[in-house]
Amino acid sequence: MLRLPKPICMEANRADEAGLDEAVSGVWAVQLAATRRQLGVAPGRAVRVSGTVFAAHTGHHHTPIVMSEVRVEEIR
Repeated sequence: MLRLPKPICMEANRADEAGLDEAVSGVWAVQLAATRRQLGVAPGRAVRVSGTVFAAHTGHHHTPIVMSEVRVEEIR
């Protein structure tokens, strides 16, 4: 899970024909679809993260926004 320094919003994905990627606002945490080993960074470190985001839509999603294809860069 990635805790954010300030809340973010995500616009609805209009290309999503199933209607699962709806707009989300006021999000303080994003679930990362990756293991600690895949991330390669110790918990509690400041990082820059990029990837593909989508709105949570199953019981396995624990935050309103989930990120897959995660890439992490530690900030020094």
